Parts: sequence; structure tokens; C-alpha cells
Amino acid sequence: MPNEEILSFMQSENYGITTLDATGSRGNARMILSLVNRVDVARITGHIQSTSPHAFLSIEDVRYVNEGVFRPKKPNVIIGFFHSFIRPRKKM
Repeated sequence: MPNEEILSFMQSENYGITTLDATGSRGNARMILSLVNRVDVARITGHIQSTSPHAFLSIEDVRYVNEGVFRPKKPNVIIGFFHSFIRPRKKM
């Protein structure tokens, strides 16, 4: 079932997901909700289109979230490298 492949992919990539059973104009459906970073959208939608080409996708711009399960951020190597050299000056 394509939904199971999508769910498995999202879970393997450590995205928090919520599923809802729903009824649409064409019958039963399953909604999969997830918050993802903008840079990951192309990869995720590409996977969904390859496993379920007739899936309905809706992408919304989210400005603020509070609480939830979020994919761990990858450390930024450049900032981490420079952070070791930049230290706040102590006030005297």
C-alpha cells in the first residue's frame, strides 16, 4: 500500500508524523501530516510522487510551531568550526 511506504520513509528519516483516517469525495483516505524543513520538501515530494503518483499533496507555509516531534538538525560544520575561535568577551 503506498501510504505504508510513505509512512515508512518518513519514519526512517526521523520526521514526526500524524495520520488521520478520513472520508473524501472519492471514498476513504488517509491523511498524513508532518512539519518538514523547506530544504527537504523536494526530496519528500519526489518520494511521494514515485510511490503514490496520484496522491493529493498540500504544502503550507508554517511561521510558528510549539512543541512536537521534529527531525534532529544536522550540525553546521562551518559555524561549529568558527565557534571554537569566537568567544564572547567578558565585561570588566
